Amino acid sequence: LTYIRTTVPHTGLSTNQWSKVDWFDEVTIDSRGEFDVATQKFVAKYSGLYSFRVRVTFAGDVNDASRLGIRIMINGVEADVFLNVTTGSTASHTLSGETFLYLFGGDEVEINYYTTTEDPDHNISYVTFTATQIA
Repeated sequence: LTYIRTTVPHTGLSTNQWSKVDWFDEVTIDSRGEFDVATQKFVAKYSGLYSFRVRVTFAGDVNDASRLGIRIMINGVEADVFLNVTTGSTASHTLSGETFLYLFGGDEVEINYYTTTEDPDHNISYVTFTATQIA
C-alpha cells in the first residue's frame, strides 16, 4: 500500500496544459517503498493488478465552465483520465477517480492535473493518492 497526502498548496498553476502534481516529499504510508520522492513517481516493485485512487481539490476562484482534470500516466503514456466541467463559480472544486491498471515491475506512474482557470489565486489545496496491488 502506498498512500500519499499533501496539504501544501500548489500555486502558480499552469493553465490549458497537463502538468505534473508535485507531492512536496509528504509520503504518509509506503509499505513497499514504491514511491520515489526524487522523481515524484510511483514505481511498481511487482507485476500485477493495481487499484489507483486520486483526489485533487482545486481552490481559489474556480470559474463557471472551468475544465478540470486528473490524468494517470504509466511510463509517460496516458492510462486514464478523469475530467469535469464546473457549472458555477465556486471557492473550490474536488475531482476524484479510481481505476484498475495492470503494471509490470518497474513501471512508473505519475499524476497530472489540468485546469483552464487563469485566476492567480487558483491553486491545488489538497491531494491524495492511493496505490494498492490487488492481484
